Amino acid sequence: MKIGNNRINSYVLVGVIIGLVFIILSWTLEFLVNDISFSLRGIKNIHKNIILYIVDSAPVVLGVISYLLSKIIQKKEESLNKIIQKNKQEVKELSKFTEQIGKGNFQVKVSEALSNTELGKALMEMKKHMEEKKDEETAIKWIKDGRDLIAKVLRRNTDLQLIGDEIVKELCQYIGVEQGAFYVYEEDNDIIRNYGTYAYSRKKYLNQEFKIGYGLIGQAAFEKDTIYRTEIPDDYTTFTSGLIRDKKPTAILIEPLIYNDKLEGVLEMASVHEFSKRTRHFIKEVASIISETLFNLKVNYTTKKLLEASRKMTERLQENEEELRQNAEEMRATHEELEKTNKKLAIQIKEVETYKKKLELLLENASEVISIFDKNQNIIYESPSSEKILGYKAEKYIGKNGISSLDKGTQQQFIAAFKALKNRNGEKKEIKFQYIRKSDRKKIWLHTTIRNLLDTQGINGFLLNTRDITMEIIAKEEQRKRGQMQALSENSPDMIARISKKGIFFYSNPSFQKFFNINANEVLNKSIEQIPINKDFKEFLTSTLNRVNKIKRKISTEASFIVQDKQYFLDINIIPEFEVNNKEITTYLTVFHDITTRKLFEQEIEQKNKKITESINYAYRIQKAILPDNQFIKNIFEKSFIFYKPKDVISGDFPWIFQKGNNIFVAAVDCTGHGVPGALLSFIGYFHLNNIVDHDREIKAGEVLDLLHQKVKKTLRQDIESSTTRDGMDVGLVKINLHSKKIEFAGAHRALYMNRGNEIIEYKGERKAIGGISHRQKFEKSFTTHTIAIQEKDRIFIFSDGLPDQIGGLDRVKYKNKRIKEIILKNKKAEMFQIGNIFIQDFNNWKGDEKQIDDILLIGIEF
Repeated sequence: MKIGNNRINSYVLVGVIIGLVFIILSWTLEFLVNDISFSLRGIKNIHKNIILYIVDSAPVVLGVISYLLSKIIQKKEESLNKIIQKNKQEVKELSKFTEQIGKGNFQVKVSEALSNTELGKALMEMKKHMEEKKDEETAIKWIKDGRDLIAKVLRRNTDLQLIGDEIVKELCQYIGVEQGAFYVYEEDNDIIRNYGTYAYSRKKYLNQEFKIGYGLIGQAAFEKDTIYRTEIPDDYTTFTSGLIRDKKPTAILIEPLIYNDKLEGVLEMASVHEFSKRTRHFIKEVASIISETLFNLKVNYTTKKLLEASRKMTERLQENEEELRQNAEEMRATHEELEKTNKKLAIQIKEVETYKKKLELLLENASEVISIFDKNQNIIYESPSSEKILGYKAEKYIGKNGISSLDKGTQQQFIAAFKALKNRNGEKKEIKFQYIRKSDRKKIWLHTTIRNLLDTQGINGFLLNTRDITMEIIAKEEQRKRGQMQALSENSPDMIARISKKGIFFYSNPSFQKFFNINANEVLNKSIEQIPINKDFKEFLTSTLNRVNKIKRKISTEASFIVQDKQYFLDINIIPEFEVNNKEITTYLTVFHDITTRKLFEQEIEQKNKKITESINYAYRIQKAILPDNQFIKNIFEKSFIFYKPKDVISGDFPWIFQKGNNIFVAAVDCTGHGVPGALLSFIGYFHLNNIVDHDREIKAGEVLDLLHQKVKKTLRQDIESSTTRDGMDVGLVKINLHSKKIEFAGAHRALYMNRGNEIIEYKGERKAIGGISHRQKFEKSFTTHTIAIQEKDRIFIFSDGLPDQIGGLDRVKYKNKRIKEIILKNKKAEMFQIGNIFIQDFNNWKGDEKQIDDILLIGIEF
């Protein structure tokens, strides 16, 4: 659009016309105001007003202004036209760009100027997103096609070896890598075995086996996670081809095949190029398909084996139908339910599957366990009833020795029976033995009949029929015990009586009569109130019988009575006897055992124990008074603790602290034994240590132990040839000088742990104790002094062997030194008093219900 000259002229004409109108209006106004008539003279007169000359120039001025304005407008319109044309060109270019992108041509570009515009930037961003979307769709299609390819390979193969070779080949070719391997996890052998390779350069890499956790393959299997490495081990295999020669791969990818969180196999891929993220994702996708197929193949293989075994068993059962009938006849004589089942089995014997199901049901619920042993006593077959009777599933022991889990005596019985029957086909032996049931560890009695059917087709072994005779044994034993009880009751020194629910005496033994000096005829069929016995005894017996009747269970108690002017102590047991339905009490069996002598003896022992306990408590007060505690050590070392827990009231372990000038001696001492003997040795050690260091001369830590060793031996007379005492003590001793920032350590069978930063530094003591009998002809070395420069926040720990030797935990094992180090490092930022509390809590949790086996002593100090 452009303004032409005609339009410019029209703009100028309009301006001139407006100017003329302006002149006419001014003149008219001037004529009217001055009352002058319109004429040339009048025009001349009104122009006396000079302003009118300016007004008269209005047409020219407005014409010029209109001309200039039209020129400006013309230029602006021309500029706008250029912009519009440029925008049209850009829109056209962007339309073409958009059209090409819509067609999927992502190589198209726009001019640099256009790309810097907002619309250009938006379209470039759109192109980027569409390109990414296309790449994503391409990747999805690539993965889908790959999955379909692998699924097709898996569908057309059922043999693991063929699947392995074809899968690894197709995968390598599809993703473009140079080498691959396929492994299957064999659960029975607990190994990962190579079932297929692609492009391996040496045969030695074929038929590889890996244990779980060993090598990269085993590690991926153990962790059930992908391993991707670009740093390849030197011993890793190389590629061989006409193009790349022998070359080590740049990257390896190991993908475990997991189905339902269970390992099925492993894929291994190697390439001279690194694996893209898309390829790794594809391998993980494909792994799920392969692992599911592997699982199904294994299940099918196992099912096939089971079906084959079932078929063979069915054939064997058909072939030995007559033999099974004979066995069924014998079983029928043993148990009525088994006879009915065998009849049904005989009627439906022609239908193999139905027969098999009923046979399994019969064997599972039979009152006997039917087993077949080979000539080496290995189990060939065992009926499912073993789970109910013997407490284990039959399949668990198939192929294993059938008598190895029995006690030695029972094993000898079976070995003798098998030996006797070895060459006597058809004969049988019977064995009764006690057996611990696997499921609940309950002892039961079993009766086993062994028949030699080694030459019988379909059996070809020893046939064992085993039944639970525990109730029979118990019944016989109960009958025997009742007879014995009658005899024992008559001859028992205890007073035995049977009383009815209403308190009538049905029976009393001679001791009852002797004790109360009452004739038997005066007791039988009489109530408690009618018998002339002690009133207190009557009341006690009546109230106790009422209690038993109320709680429906046995009551055991002790009571004291005056009988014939003499005090007796009795241990009393009142046992309720029930009807057959076990609900209503019929009689009470009462047994009164005279414990007068024992009670008097116990009272005497109690008095003696009281005196001993008082003596031990007094020794405890003395030991506690002289030994340092947590508050004592905190007064010297602000950051410190003592964990001290004697096994008994008094202890053979003791902490020792002595300050001499700038030197502070600290020791953890463990004397032989614990309790009173250990405490006696602790006093010897304590006072000897005080005497040794309480001198003016400077003494080293090792010298302190040397002198202590000599003094203990002399005190216990271990320096005499005839001495047999080997008592002594283990010591961990530290000499601390805070001014020189140094410590000295010497140990007798004890070590020092120093925690500095993130490490534990262990200083070991000598492998000899303080005291004991030395070898007469062997030179005895002095104790070594370890001098250690200490730094701020260093921590030291000395302890006796009671803590590491404590049994506990789920596996009932020792606490051990390793656990002490772990706790120290784990809590290196905790305060010392907190570490002491942590050790106390951890020890108690570890010990649990176990008995404390020794005195516990642990000392910790922070500088």
